[in-house]
Amino acid sequence: MIFTFPNTDQPFTFSPTLDGLVCSVEVRWLAFGRRWYIAVSDPTGNLLVNRALVGSRSPVALTNLTWELGVASADAAEPLGLPVGSVARALVYGCSPGAYNGWYTVRVTGAASFAFDIAQDPGSVVTLGSWAPAVDLVRGYFQTSSLVYWSGRAQFEALP
Repeated sequence: MIFTFPNTDQPFTFSPTLDGLVCSVEVRWLAFGRRWYIAVSDPTGNLLVNRALVGSRSPVALTNLTWELGVASADAAEPLGLPVGSVARALVYGCSPGAYNGWYTVRVTGAASFAFDIAQDPGSVVTLGSWAPAVDLVRGYFQTSSLVYWSGRAQFEALP
């Protein structure tokens, strides 16, 4: 589910489904912090999350994805922008089979390549998806859903 950040300096709200609940997300500018913040409430209005808005780099297409002995190796269409040997929390999605999709701690193995652990063989890749070193704005509050703000596209995305 995609929600576009309006071209405004006024607060706005949208309603993503997170862990099966239709939640309310209010995005507002706070002069004290001089930045945007999000407040996520459940359907009854109880505040669940209140934190500064952090943008994530736009997803980059994968050009190769393989699995061997518990490790998935991936190549991206663009340089990762991360030092070789570093680790990052990243989102892999849009792949088929879907067992490749998810949040991982990835190890940067080259300028445009990384690896991550997947215990069970997900099978041969049918569709290559995308990856991004992303920030899940609701991590720790929801079990299966994520909320990411793609700053380059000025869009929020609720996954799944």
